[in-house]
Amino acid sequence: MMKYVAGLLCLGLAACGGTQSLEVDTVAVKLQIIQPEPPAPIKPIPVQFKVVSRSNQAAQVNLLLTDSEAFLALSTKDYENLSLNMADITRYLKQQQGIIEYYKKMTKVEDQPTDQKK
Repeated sequence: MMKYVAGLLCLGLAACGGTQSLEVDTVAVKLQIIQPEPPAPIKPIPVQFKVVSRSNQAAQVNLLLTDSEAFLALSTKDYENLSLNMADITRYLKQQQGIIEYYKKMTKVEDQPTDQKK
């Protein structure tokens, strides 16, 4: 029985002795990262503000009746709130633009320098 175990052991060790070398070739692949297009610029439409006060109230009401326009009015506090909201939107957009620029910079794949002969 011992002979069989010794024979199997020798056969098993002989199988491990024949190793082959493995050749690995590394190829650099240029990574293509899609950069999003910037959004279209804002094209503001002009808005005309009209101030209605006690001194010109009658003229503005006559203008309203003749032009068939509807007027919207804001109190001073509401106009201040509107201004604060627009400032907050501007801040948010600037922060988003900063984040986008950061990721564009981090994902930018620079071109490989070409060998120049002197």
